[in-house]
Amino acid sequence: MKRTAASMQAVLVLMLCHSANAIAEEPERIAPPQPAFREMLKGEDYQSQFKAVRSTLGSLQDLEALTMPVLGLEISNILAEGQLEKLGLKVGDIVFQLGQRPTYAHFRVESRVTQQLHYWAAALNTRRTVRVRPGTLGFQTIPHWRPDLAWLKEGPRDPRWDETVLVATAACVTRPELSETAWFHALKAGYPADVFTAACGAMLSLNQGRPEVAAAFAACLPQDELDAAKLVPPQLLYRVALANHQLERMRDLASLYPGVFRTDSGVMQYLIDLAAAERKEQKLTASPSQLAETMYADDLLPRATGRFAYSNDVWLPQLQRKEAVVTDVQANYRSLNAFGLPEPVANLDMRIQLTAKPRGTERTQYQKMLGLAFLSEDTGEPNDLGVLGNAFLRLCIKENHWVEIGHSALPTSFEYHDPNILVDGETVHKVRFVRVGGQAEILLDGKRLALIAVPPAPTRMKFAAQVSGMTVEFKSWTVHELLERP
Repeated sequence: MKRTAASMQAVLVLMLCHSANAIAEEPERIAPPQPAFREMLKGEDYQSQFKAVRSTLGSLQDLEALTMPVLGLEISNILAEGQLEKLGLKVGDIVFQLGQRPTYAHFRVESRVTQQLHYWAAALNTRRTVRVRPGTLGFQTIPHWRPDLAWLKEGPRDPRWDETVLVATAACVTRPELSETAWFHALKAGYPADVFTAACGAMLSLNQGRPEVAAAFAACLPQDELDAAKLVPPQLLYRVALANHQLERMRDLASLYPGVFRTDSGVMQYLIDLAAAERKEQKLTASPSQLAETMYADDLLPRATGRFAYSNDVWLPQLQRKEAVVTDVQANYRSLNAFGLPEPVANLDMRIQLTAKPRGTERTQYQKMLGLAFLSEDTGEPNDLGVLGNAFLRLCIKENHWVEIGHSALPTSFEYHDPNILVDGETVHKVRFVRVGGQAEILLDGKRLALIAVPPAPTRMKFAAQVSGMTVEFKSWTVHELLERP
């Protein structure tokens, strides 16, 4: 049954402002039906993981007494050149509002005017307000999201499921299988599907590499006034949309949350029009990675040529010999390698296996990161990631679990924090860029991060890897043109 935005907004208000009894009075207003949770863990495996997470949370009474915000930015580092150290903020405090703007996203925090900054002081469990001047505030942050605290204060409570739902909400980011199993048991005990099951279901499904299921959960969330709800991170909704080719949703989120997303709504409207034109030309019945499995793969790496002396003489020949290549770049320095193809191609499949580890823990001029991209020869020589910003597909893996995505040969950028992405020098990551027709995918460790519209015409392509303040071992790198089988 189709529901209006107003009715869905009413559901959210009821859920977050009234008791469980109020929610129970209108169960039919949650639409569409949510996907089913699965029992991913059983027996001792489930019990041991459940106890491990539960032991980190403290008592229900202590959690209920917390004044910690649900959404915000947790301070991970105080910088000497900023204002916040003098104002008394400390590592672990959570900034949740700057002026009239809730602080959702990782950004270079500056104040352009004198205004109030609202934060939660962790050591005192109290919310405070300070006045900041124009200029650099001086901190580094990671996103803070505590759906467990939101549920404790606003969700349906019952001894039959309280402990289970507490773990289900707390584990949805870092332990998706545990979270899904806990939700399975909570619903079996009678918990009603609601905004909390939808939000956690979307997050855990993304982290399991099931973007379509994540989209089905996200569709159960109210689409309007999420800003007022202060429950669901806008970045989660954008990640879901980006992984599912939901261009209209991405445009609407960019418009609804100015400053949170760097890709403006005008760029997204161009992609919507591009995708519509491509649909008139051909009907893609599957994702690019699925279509690639049915196509002939022609190895292009032997015909590639390096774009710089080192790339051409050392780096690329090692890849062509299928040897591992180590790029070790000290802090405050950057290294760029690139190679190109001699002829235009339309459909490509690039796969890379690598490990990465930041060098040192000190703050540096350049962010410690690995950037991978393929882009058109028309963009000029790739001398830095500013040029790579107009890549067909771009993936940056950064220190402290940050991931950045660019796409569509346009100035697009989306950055998010994922504690499951490890850059420890041991974890092998598998990166895959696939372009077929007017669509392309970015996959990391088998999980789709982006399914997006791209210009479909055959293009002379080049491929680039930039390393800054990291040791990266490229264990393998392949590039194939995808051709229709006769």
